[in-house]
Amino acid sequence: MFFTDISYNCYTPETSSYLNILLEDPDLSSKILFGTDFHVVRLEKSEKEYSLGLRQLLGKSKYKFIASENPRKFLNSKKSIIPL
Repeated sequence: MFFTDISYNCYTPETSSYLNILLEDPDLSSKILFGTDFHVVRLEKSEKEYSLGLRQLLGKSKYKFIASENPRKFLNSKKSIIPL
């Protein structure tokens, strides 16, 4: 099982729209994480501004999926060095 972090890669509206399309695929959507590059995102805008904008674009359920549910799955997987 692999996971990918998209937080800084979705800074532009074009890539954020592409993410919305990727999240329609059940196989891909279960492996997408958001939020682990907060220190890089903060170079462009505040973490709050960025996450609220992405949540508005994706909707509450998709945002929760990549910002909460998928990271929990990752942290409980054998790939994580910090199990919950």
